[in-house]
Amino acid sequence: MMLRDGLIYLSRQRQLGNVVTTVPLARHLAERFVAGEALDRAIPVVRALNARRIHASLDHLGESVRTAEEAVRAAAVYLEILDRSRFEFQMLYGIRRDLQEELARDGYNVRVYVPFGTEWFAYSMRRLAERPANLAFLLSNAFRG
Repeated sequence: MMLRDGLIYLSRQRQLGNVVTTVPLARHLAERFVAGEALDRAIPVVRALNARRIHASLDHLGESVRTAEEAVRAAAVYLEILDRSRFEFQMLYGIRRDLQEELARDGYNVRVYVPFGTEWFAYSMRRLAERPANLAFLLSNAFRG
């Protein structure tokens, strides 16, 4: 727990991030796990995976927005992804089934993450611990179609 909290704290330190991202070794290590900082670098990576029959999804690392400006920039990147690539909507099993059906009816590819197994309780608790706001989301979606 302490390590996790420390890493989360460091992830929010933008000045530290600005310094680390200028270190060549850190950038080299990051390239093994992140397909670049721009869509132009990520799309060829996805196409190369697809050519090897490996499905991939693009995820713009902009989830930690703090201002309306940052949210607009993050949304613009996703709109560009939609314009420039073949894509799919990835959704959780049991959440917004109505939207899953609507998207599929409209011709979009929809992939649903379907977990299973006897360890469902531990899995559920971990998901809620990752983001406590998920509890409110879970409760608001529990009785939807």
